[in-house]
Parts: sequence; C-alpha cells; structure tokens
Amino acid sequence: MAEQVVSIMTPVGRLVQGSVHEPNKETDPITKQPKLDAAGQQVISYYIGVAIPKGNEGHWANTEWGQKIWSVGHLSFPGGQAQSRPDFAWKITDGDSNVPNQNNVAPNTREGFPGHWVLSFKTSFAVQMTNATGQQAVAGNEFYLGCYVQVLATVKGNDSMQSPGVYLNHQIVALSGHGERIIIGPNAATAGFGQAQAPQGMSATPLAQNVAANVPAPAQQPVAPTAPVAPIGQPVQPVQPVQPVAQPTMVAPAPVQETVISPSSPHPQVMTPPPPPTQ
Repeated sequence: MAEQVVSIMTPVGRLVQGSVHEPNKETDPITKQPKLDAAGQQVISYYIGVAIPKGNEGHWANTEWGQKIWSVGHLSFPGGQAQSRPDFAWKITDGDSNVPNQNNVAPNTREGFPGHWVLSFKTSFAVQMTNATGQQAVAGNEFYLGCYVQVLATVKGNDSMQSPGVYLNHQIVALSGHGERIIIGPNAATAGFGQAQAPQGMSATPLAQNVAANVPAPAQQPVAPTAPVAPIGQPVQPVQPVQPVAQPTMVAPAPVQETVISPSSPHPQVMTPPPPPTQ
C-alpha cells in the first residue's frame, strides 16, 4: 500500500453523532472483551459524525474536501480496491440512503442525516476544541448533538487488505454555531412523566417527621482530661510532658512525561486517481 496523508478542512456542518470530548472504551468486535494496548490499558477513542449539507455536486467526491478523500483512497490502494470493492470504507454516508446499515437502521431515518453527506471521524487522541475563528479554546461541554462545527482532519489509507478504506482523524473541532439539540433515545420532557394519579400518602414536599428524623444529632463535645489527685500527705508526682508525634515527610510525585506523536508527512505519488463519479 502506498502511504498517503492529506489534511482537509470541512465546511460548517452539524454534529449528529458521537462526542467531541467524551472518549469511548473500545471492545473487541468478536469477543466483546475490552481491547487493550501494549501497556495493558483499555484502548479509548473519540468519535464524531458531522453532517455536511449537499449541493448540486451529485457525488461527495466532486466537492473540494471530497476530492482529497477520493484521491487518498485510490492512491493508497494502487491495486484498485477503491474502485472494485463496493465495501471500501470511505467513512462517508449518504444521508438520503434508505439502505439499512449493520444495525438495521437506514440513514434517511436518522435526525440530521437527510440532505447531507455524513462524515465519520475517529481518533485515539483528545482533540483541540476552539471557537468559530480558532482564536479561543472552548470547553468540551459547550459542544452538543445538534450544534454546528467545522473540522480540521487528516485523511489516510487504513493499511488493510481485508477491509480497505481510509481513516478520517479529526485534530481540531471549532464550535461554529448553535442549533436544535438532537435527543438520542427517549425524551424525558415529552415522555409523559407527571401525568399519573398520586397514590395515597404521597406528598410533593418532605414530611415534617422525615425532616426531623434526618437532622443529625449534635456532636458530643470532648471532655478535657483531669489531672490525678494525690492522697493527702503524699507528694504530688509531676506530670510528664507529652512528646509530639513526628509527622511523615511528604514526597512530591515525579512529573509525568508526555510523548507527542506527530502525523506522518505525505509521500508524493506519480500515479493519478480516477476521476470522481458524476452522480
């Protein structure tokens, strides 16, 4: 496989899947057991799905960002897998498709998918999060499903002959704007809570006896020790002073060294990818 690494900047799109800042714990797809790294720690990853509005391009490969992904996919597999394998993993979903995925869910039934190309980004490293202009850091909890983002990512062949495709690794995600939140699963606000008849004995506020029972008792004051009293006629023995207990010496932990891994540089190729499809 010929290695290709290219950077892309997406147009502004809507965050429709995953989380920008919350990691996923990886499991083996066959054994369902935790996937461990060389150090024995469970592998984590960060995944997001970003829906980019369609234009009149007919196919995603005819967009500016799509041309780069198309090129990397074909140049990374000179054997023609990108052209001949219908299961080639481009990491792009047609949001208007009615073909069910592996979970038996058709893309056009998911909120935010219709009328969009949905790009799937995944990385093993925490991403940088900024505001719309990239001039200021943004906290992870500012991002939510339904907000609008712009993504800087790298595109690379996945180095697999059994399941050929590309990786879309996001590096920086900018919060471009706000939108209607996407609720995954049941919506508590519209589920119908609070409509049932209250059973006998139920109160909307805590009962008085329960409040009193939950009040903690006042703490007992310690009693000061009294000095011993010697019998009449006997000399009083002096009280020996209490020796202070030596405090343990605290040792500061050694600083943790961080290793920064830089992405590989692209390698020039002489071959030319086939032209993108027109539809």
